[in-house]
Amino acid sequence: MKKTLLFASLSLVIACLCCYWFIFYLYQQSEDGIPIPSKAILKEKIVSDKGAVHIYKLNDLQQTNGFPTSYKIRLHLAGWEYSGGESEGAEFVFKKNDGSKVYFSIYTYELSLFRPN
Repeated sequence: MKKTLLFASLSLVIACLCCYWFIFYLYQQSEDGIPIPSKAILKEKIVSDKGAVHIYKLNDLQQTNGFPTSYKIRLHLAGWEYSGGESEGAEFVFKKNDGSKVYFSIYTYELSLFRPN
């Protein structure tokens, strides 16, 4: 009985630490409130009358691997829903309930984020 309780308690603590690490450590908020991987380094920001493009350098990213599932989950937790019908190729579209959209493009070692005005 004691071993079972100890094992369950230890498992719960480990699960809580993993969730905390996943939610708060792996991602940071961009200036637009969009979660960005903590390892991503802002390479370039292009602002036009159509919107803003943020280009991040991210060494763990590969175009052939597609959009990372863990990142999709993190965006979902932040209120962004994947819009598969609008996504094609290396471009992935996410929407919020208020109608705002963000477009992600995945390249080798690079993540491009476009937020229209």
